[in-house]
Amino acid sequence: MALFEQAVTALTSFYTSTYPVVLYATWVVLSLWDLMRREEMPERHRFLWCAAVMFLPLVGPLSYLLLSDTRMSWNLRMLVTAGGALVYVTATTAIALLT
Repeated sequence: MALFEQAVTALTSFYTSTYPVVLYATWVVLSLWDLMRREEMPERHRFLWCAAVMFLPLVGPLSYLLLSDTRMSWNLRMLVTAGGALVYVTATTAIALLT
């Protein structure tokens, strides 16, 4: 039983502290990477999107990935945003039920 408790503690630690940071960093990096590739977008618009991504936590990157006319495919954007959030919610719910 001690091994199970240690595993649950490790998973709880990962999914409550590390995973959200990694997920947010992924959203920010993908947003900024895509913004830098969009040469057809006016510089003012790119600057405003970069500012939103950098200074509006969660709202900025998610807004860019879900609402803007990005070059990334819709499937990739949904996998990264909704898929990442769904994994987080599912894992934390399962861990809460186990403890």
